[in-house]
Amino acid sequence: MSHFYGTAQGGHGHAVRAGTKKTGLTVNAGGPDGAIRVSLWHTTMAPGPARVADHFMISHVPNREDAGTNRVICTGVIGDPDQDNMKDKTALLEIRELAEEDADDIDVLRGILETIRALCA
Repeated sequence: MSHFYGTAQGGHGHAVRAGTKKTGLTVNAGGPDGAIRVSLWHTTMAPGPARVADHFMISHVPNREDAGTNRVICTGVIGDPDQDNMKDKTALLEIRELAEEDADDIDVLRGILETIRALCA
């Protein structure tokens, strides 16, 4: 049964992908200067009473042609209101600036920016 969902809107329409607690879900979107990766996974932490959590990591990664860098933007637990998910709050601004520099990538990255805002606010 699906636990995670990802959506994308682009030139070929709308697509939805799903991941289970076992498989997780990883979504990449990028342009000529690099890509953004959003990874989701589920854990059960022990010992003691079972503690479950859905985790996320948002990273800047190279594109298919190896342009760009590897850099973790933020990590955290989905839905945990008591944590500061952003390791580097300026990273969100950097991503927005990259998207605005290349109008062709704006539609692709808009959904990722909305996800980042929701997860890292």
